[in-house]
Amino acid sequence: MANRTFTQFQGTLEKGVVQLFAEVTFGASGAPTIVRGKGFSSVAKVSTGYYNLALQDTYQRVLGVAVAYKGNVAPTAPEVELREDRSAVDPDPSVRLNFRAAGTLTEPASGDTVLLTITLSNSTAL
Repeated sequence: MANRTFTQFQGTLEKGVVQLFAEVTFGASGAPTIVRGKGFSSVAKVSTGYYNLALQDTYQRVLGVAVAYKGNVAPTAPEVELREDRSAVDPDPSVRLNFRAAGTLTEPASGDTVLLTITLSNSTAL
């Protein structure tokens, strides 16, 4: 579990809820770069439309993922799904996402920026 001082009292029924936020830009051939994002150590393209976000800490599980495109241009890969929850894998915790368009794995366009919210559980308590 992550051993940090997190802000308290989110008002949820889940115990130990942690939210991580990141801004990721995409370059040529879908190459990602984290512009800002506390709690993430890196982001990498695994294959077409498939990305690995490495976490700085381990958690119990992913509770949710939210993605919003920044800007006023229609995104080329508007569908985003959680492909793999590897948040509890030690020593390399990560969250893996697929980007799709019409059901097909697709790269975000060069210049696209996404805002990510990854909600995790940092507790084994029910």
